Amino acid sequence: GKSTLIKTLLKKITPMDGSFKWNIAQNNIAYLPQITNPNSSFSFNVNEILDLYSVKKVFREKLPTNMREKKWINCSGGEKQKTMLLTRISEETKVLILDEPFNHLDDSSVLEVAEMLINIVQEKRLSIILVSHMNVILPKNLLETVELD
Repeated sequence: GKSTLIKTLLKKITPMDGSFKWNIAQNNIAYLPQITNPNSSFSFNVNEILDLYSVKKVFREKLPTNMREKKWINCSGGEKQKTMLLTRISEETKVLILDEPFNHLDDSSVLEVAEMLINIVQEKRLSIILVSHMNVILPKNLLETVELD
């Protein structure tokens, strides 16, 4: 059901019943799919990947300088996920939909990615729709429960 929900929210499939309406433009919604092959290997370094997605300097600075020069193949799962997270953030982003962003990560990487998310939410006043099987503790003042009928 989670994939169907995400695809429906992204307007990739038509709702089976009922309706919903975004009060923002579709280009204000960013999506980071679940990483299904964390061991993918290509020769780009992190900066080159950030260049491909035109990630602004203010967001790049969320990564340590030495990590930005690191080859993708040598990055940990957490470093890859933080990089991919930044590729989805732009000045236009108001809602970020994340599908299992903590899969394939060790405990310390889960904490680092969660901290980055918290920081981005607070700085950008960004909303996140997070699908996860993991229980990740986020500050209560950032959470809002939405019930779907």
